[in-house]
Amino acid sequence: MNLTEKYFQLFDEIFTVVPQKEKKRIVVFSNVKYPAEHRITTRKTDILVFLNTAVSAKYYQNDEVEKFICWHRTRHRDFGQPVSFAENHYCGHEIPQELMKKLEAAYDWHYSPRPSRNQCMTTGYIVVKYLEEQYPDRELVLVNFGMEIPGSTRRSSDHNWQYEDNQLQKFQHIYTQEARTFRKRRIYVIPSAWLGDNVLASAVIKNIVATGLFDVNVDPRSRKAIWENCPYLDPTITRNNCDNVFRMRDRDRWTIKCRHIIEGTTAEFSGFIGEKVPCSCRKPEIYAQIPAERLIEKPYIVLNTGWQRSAATKKWSMSYWQQLCELCPDYTFVQIGVRKNNAIPLIGDNVIDMIDKTDFVQLCQLARDAACIISPPSGILHIAGAYETPYISLAGGREPVGLIKYKKCHPISSIRKLPCCRRGGCHRNNFSGTARVCINYDKIGGDRHPTCRCMIMITPQMVKKELDKIMAPVLKKTP
Repeated sequence: MNLTEKYFQLFDEIFTVVPQKEKKRIVVFSNVKYPAEHRITTRKTDILVFLNTAVSAKYYQNDEVEKFICWHRTRHRDFGQPVSFAENHYCGHEIPQELMKKLEAAYDWHYSPRPSRNQCMTTGYIVVKYLEEQYPDRELVLVNFGMEIPGSTRRSSDHNWQYEDNQLQKFQHIYTQEARTFRKRRIYVIPSAWLGDNVLASAVIKNIVATGLFDVNVDPRSRKAIWENCPYLDPTITRNNCDNVFRMRDRDRWTIKCRHIIEGTTAEFSGFIGEKVPCSCRKPEIYAQIPAERLIEKPYIVLNTGWQRSAATKKWSMSYWQQLCELCPDYTFVQIGVRKNNAIPLIGDNVIDMIDKTDFVQLCQLARDAACIISPPSGILHIAGAYETPYISLAGGREPVGLIKYKKCHPISSIRKLPCCRRGGCHRNNFSGTARVCINYDKIGGDRHPTCRCMIMITPQMVKKELDKIMAPVLKKTP
């Protein structure tokens, strides 16, 4: 008998032996799945309440109870369909506004997200507090509140879970908070498909595991080489047997308080899970087996000239890249990237073309052994941070200077030099569309695509000046 079965058997025995004349119950089921064998024994005097058409409702359809009630957040289909054998009610329409305001004041959170306030209360919290007022003479019993059963509740960083857990402790529970101390929560992390997000996620995963509260696994997608040797992952955790699925996004990376992208992503997880997760690790780790030998013997500088269409405002003009190579005839440049991401080969005897010729392991070799790396904010800079390789970040005005800043970083930024980025990073991605559109751009040289004026302000001469400082001690050591 596992832990779940023990809890349900224990509470079922307690409820069965209690005489009917004892205090009447309201049994509230959160919107979760649990096995039919864990069904509790009901009484004729029970009121059964299901939140958002809980799957568990089907186990009790034929029971002889006083009343079935189903509470939905709104009439929107995403919050469940009406239950045929139950009374169906809607929080947004039927719970008095006086109570909602009272809960918002006490909760310091809000029922509906708005542009100026992103946090919101859950249906469970609102309904439980409403039932407490409506039925003061009954005992409230909460079934499966919390996160102990896989797929229990879709969790969001828009909600103050820690506060709600503390509030729900005041009620009688069946297999929830009591069981939480017996094991760690199992988290399945889904990073985006981008190389940089997966590399920086290595530090975020280390921060999560360091709390001692979570076991974690990562969906590698197409980035298996990055994750296959990570010592912090539990391979037994899957999307089907985890407690929570955490999708890495960028909602907290651009806040004023966020000094670094790893700090912002760790904060995103903290808000999602409702636990404080300290950002103790601020440097990515490379777990792949990287050969010790060098791919290129002489000192070289890595150039990442490509750019993705989803973030076209990061690009530096191709004519500028070409000018940089011509201004530095004594330096050897290695151009990386892929053609599908607009990496166009540069011309010159001092340029080694490695476009479409590197996998993740070879990219790490090049980054580890490079004298310097020059790139707009991208995945190669996170790899440079892992190896503490000197790099020049061409940041423009799109994002804060420190967002991708590791040891030996030499940022060149034009932030606050234009009206659009005067207050900080503008976070604008493209030159057309409906959201986050840059309107301050131009075409220079023979470029086919536009370049942001904030990136045009970073000239090849400025980059050469910074590069000379980095290369001076390297050239002294070279025989």
